[in-house]
Amino acid sequence: MSKYLALLAIVGLLLGCSTPLTRPKDLQALGKSDLRFLVVGETTREQVLLRLGGPSSRFEDDRILIYQVGFEEDGKISIYAPRIIAATGFREWVPGTNSLVLSFSPDGVLLKIGLVESK
Repeated sequence: MSKYLALLAIVGLLLGCSTPLTRPKDLQALGKSDLRFLVVGETTREQVLLRLGGPSSRFEDDRILIYQVGFEEDGKISIYAPRIIAATGFREWVPGTNSLVLSFSPDGVLLKIGLVESK
């Protein structure tokens, strides 16, 4: 039970700390990228998985998918796999990347897009 509470706390932090893609730079980058297919209320989880492949992290029976992304100056977005720290087995994000957090409804339709900036 405590394992699930810890997982929910982590997911809550990720979603709570996420910044909706409403800033002009983010919207511009999203619109010029391969991620422009992401439309809240329309895009399905299956479409995301087919287009982007497996996410860096999955939570709540795939209702939350997290991808590690980097915004390039030319408008392209790169998707990265997190590095695994050999000594601990923990995941480490590539410096300068962000977490793209996608939340889906129980029937698999995109509900929310969030962006967690790494510092």
